[in-house]
Formats: sequence, structure tokens, C-alpha cells
Amino acid sequence: MKHRIILLAIFLSISAAPARADTPGTDLLSRLLTYLYDTNADNLADAGEWQAGTEKSFQHMDGNRDGSITSMELDALAKPIGKEAGEVAAALVTQLIKQLVLVQDADKDGTVSQKEYSARATELFTQLDTNQDGSIQQAELNKLAGLLMAK
Repeated sequence: MKHRIILLAIFLSISAAPARADTPGTDLLSRLLTYLYDTNADNLADAGEWQAGTEKSFQHMDGNRDGSITSMELDALAKPIGKEAGEVAAALVTQLIKQLVLVQDADKDGTVSQKEYSARATELFTQLDTNQDGSIQQAELNKLAGLLMAK
């Protein structure tokens, strides 16, 4: 259950908005992503693990299971994250998740569809895999927030 709740903090894995790589919570986010996406515990997330992780994270963030993520659904993440990481960390991570996820709303309808989310996740994997070995290491994940916020 612990990793399922924090999986929400993922996505992170996917998005984009103006900010800096040293935004509070980015290190925690990259560690959470490694923990959640690295299913075989080799300290890497390969393309298959990345895809599976992004699908699971979308499902967890889509609280009402309607195929899209809203701001209210993202706000609801603070409580379960707070139980695991504390209220201050939860507030930071939840705001970071909101920034990162909502910027993916390509059609500007106020929600992020699974298609929008998945497209950005695929793009991010390619950008993060800077050594082009087909997997993402912790050091590469540390660049996630900067990539997400630079677009």
C-alpha cells in the first residue's frame, strides 16, 4: 500500500512547467520514482518499468476513474503522501506533482487525459535516458523536474 500511495507522487514521471531543477521536493520525487518504477530492484528503470509505472501512476491519480486527472484529484494526494512522508513533504510534493501533471493538458480542457499523460511519459523517458542505454538511473531521474518545467 505504501508504494501504491506514493506512486501518485510519481508522475510524475510526466509533465512540464516553468521552474528550476533545484525546486524543493525534486530529490524526494526522483527517489520515489526510483522506488516505485524499479520493480526488479536493480536501481534502474528500463522502458518496460517506466511504461508500467506511468500507467499505474495515472490510475492512482485518476481518483474517480473517469480517464482524466483534475486539480482536485491531485489535491487529494496530500493526505496519503502525508501519512508516509509528513505534512510538509506532502505539501511540497503535491504542489510539484500538480505543476508537473497539469501542464500536460495539451488541449487545455482543464484535465489531463491518459493519452496526454502517456505521450509525455514516453517523451520524458527518451530525454532522461541521456546515456541512451535503454534505462534511467537515479542520477538521470534527478534531472526530471528541470525537464518537466523547462517545456
